[in-house]
Amino acid sequence: MVAKTFAKSANHPRHLFCGALITILAQYLVVSLEALTNIFAAVGSFYLTGDIIFNQGLSMHVEGYEWVEGLSLPPTESDKDDDDDDSDESSENESFLEEPLSPPEDLPP
Repeated sequence: MVAKTFAKSANHPRHLFCGALITILAQYLVVSLEALTNIFAAVGSFYLTGDIIFNQGLSMHVEGYEWVEGLSLPPTESDKDDDDDDSDESSENESFLEEPLSPPEDLPP
């Protein structure tokens, strides 16, 4: 009896509308909480480090902005010009990494 009544009333347009409204409000609440979390994280990072760090890897300073190191970002024209000057340093680093490691000789038996 109760199951039949519930099945009849579950398809009522008012119930469908209320369900959709509750779903939309819940999604809005989740998005709002995410935005507040990001704002609190940015304010906290500014308080601790003096930099505002966003999730996308953009670190904003008081003077301007710069990208946080370690993220793969598309190079800009100024980065391409800087890469030409650093070619000697990168070859030195590569040759250092290619040298085989020798075990230490003063190990106790």
